[in-house]
Amino acid sequence: MRALGIGSLIQKGAVRRTIETALAELGLEKPYPIKGVNASYRSIAKKRIESTLHEFMWAYGSDCEAELERQIHKQIEELQRTGDIETLIHGSWNQLGEMDEDEWLEHLEAHLAEIARISGKDEQQIALEFERRRVRLAEKIAREHPNLAKRFMERRELLDAHLKEHRPDVYEKIIRLRSKI
Repeated sequence: MRALGIGSLIQKGAVRRTIETALAELGLEKPYPIKGVNASYRSIAKKRIESTLHEFMWAYGSDCEAELERQIHKQIEELQRTGDIETLIHGSWNQLGEMDEDEWLEHLEAHLAEIARISGKDEQQIALEFERRRVRLAEKIAREHPNLAKRFMERRELLDAHLKEHRPDVYEKIIRLRSKI
């Protein structure tokens, strides 16, 4: 997909990494019906848990971090144009699942100072919005997918460790802000 320049299909939600993921998004689960698949059926209440960002990594491979940064910068440019921080927080380039949103927030935290400057909000206020969103995500996962709640928290720790390793200055700032929150 990268060689053909069509990795953007991931962003549009037109490609799934596995057949099982595609079927789950259609609301079909094991055991799968043998005859006919009603492709128009889609359970709105059942949001896809399979990670869109994992599909993004699959599509862009070693270029994934650079592509995610390009997406973040596009969203920050959009913030500058519209002032809509909610769209920035939720990632408007694709409909994100709960796990994805948490990772998206982690990527945004690396740009906290820039987001604060553009939005006119202070860093603590933005960090508070990020943390409130994380709490809502964790509560939603615990309520709707209790089997994934532990995985969500473990992943949260991994994302923090990644931020600490790659951007220790930002990590320290985020930890200070979280402690005040």
